[in-house]
Parts: sequence; C-alpha cells; structure tokens
Amino acid sequence: GNDSTGFGIHVPHLLGVHVTGGLIDDLYGIGVDKFSLEAPEHGHPLLALIGSRIGMAAMNIVNPINILVQRRAAIGDVIMTTGVVRELKRRYGDNANIDIATDFAEPYRNNPHIRNIFPVDQIPDPRNWDLYYNLDDAYELNPANHFIRSMFHRAFPGETNLDFHPDLHADDNDKHTVDEDLKEIGSKFFAIHMRNWHWPLKNIEIDTWVEIIAGVFGERTDYKIATVGGATDLSLEHPLIFDARARYTPQQLKYF
Repeated sequence: GNDSTGFGIHVPHLLGVHVTGGLIDDLYGIGVDKFSLEAPEHGHPLLALIGSRIGMAAMNIVNPINILVQRRAAIGDVIMTTGVVRELKRRYGDNANIDIATDFAEPYRNNPHIRNIFPVDQIPDPRNWDLYYNLDDAYELNPANHFIRSMFHRAFPGETNLDFHPDLHADDNDKHTVDEDLKEIGSKFFAIHMRNWHWPLKNIEIDTWVEIIAGVFGERTDYKIATVGGATDLSLEHPLIFDARARYTPQQLKYF
C-alpha cells in the first residue's frame, strides 16, 4: 500500500516478506531510494527477484573506474590473461577503463577491451588505479590448479560461471596471411608444437615426435601437419609437413 514516504508491501501469510521503502531505480517501475526486507530464516525467492531487478538497473557512471591488470611474462602466460580482461570488461562494460602492464604486449594487439599497455618497469604507481590485479606468479604459487583457473581466481575468487578461454583478435591482415598459407596446406591438417625450450623437462624428445608423426601418416596420408612455434622449436623435412615456425602472431595462430 502507498504512504507518504513511498510504498509498502506486507504479505506475510503468502510470502513471509516485508518490503518498505521510498525511491529504488527500476523496481517494478516504482522509484525507491531505500528499502528493507524482512523474510523467513531461509529467505524467499522474492528477495532474489528484487535483488536481481535492482542489479539490472542501468548504471550511469560519470567517471568510470580504472583497472590495471599485470602479468610480466612470458608470452603464453600473457595470452592466458586475455580471458580475465575480457570477463572484467564484460562485468563492468563502459563503466571501466582497463590498462595492461606486461613485457609481452603482442597478445593484446587489436584487443577492444583495453585502453593502454605499459611495460612493467614503466608503469606508474598502481595506486593510481581503482583496481589492480597482479597476475604474476598466479599459477606458479598454485601448481595444483589449471594455469588459467589460477589466473581467474585472482580477479574472480570462487567464481566458476565464466568464459575461461583466451581472447585473441585477428585483423584482416592477419587473416589474409593465414588464408594464403591455407591455399598451400589445404583444409585437412594437424598443427603441432614441437617445443625445444631451454628447460628440458618442458620438451618432448625428437624420437617421440618422429614416432607420433609416423603414426599419423601411417593412418591418414590425406592430412598434412603444420609445425608451429618459435624459431628455436623443431620441425621435420617431409612433403606432408608445412613449416610454420616463427611465422604467425598469436592472433594469426588462433585464426589458423
């Protein structure tokens, strides 16, 4: 029922909820600026409904919040942070400006969600930002978890209903470069990364790769293999192998 201060609803026998208030945006089209809810011990769906309607109210933020996300290195780890940035932008939208601090800026080329990129040793005082997410050592300190999940936990602790995929954006030039190669490779191929890193435990022995590739070609000679990675990684000379090492950016590899 309406009163001079706003409105009140009291239906204890049906809902066990008491709502009173005066101006809240977008609560069934009624404006109330304060409200109180009284409900049974275990709550009632009406509370969630009212809360969701309040959360749906359009925000009009005059000064967007500024967010800094940091991951120094290396390029693969920085790629894993791109999904965190996308989900932050999805959460805050135009009500936030997102800046990146990293020594490997390439994964953020063409990224529509960010404003600036700083080398880590050149960032201003992080206290200049409203929110600062330091993703350095996020998975290194939590080795039992998936690397990406540890990254996300820094920004969204305990949340699981998120898109954890990396977020890379190929432009028209990226796509053209890859499309030209695909004319030679064809539509049927596998891409493999024969890593040859200075940490031996991260590598697979070349004899193992030869065995894997021989097994593939023993079953499917209608497919080719593209070897990707950096200039120091491995490939093999074979008519069905396309050497794409040190050829593509992260954005091109995603499109590839």
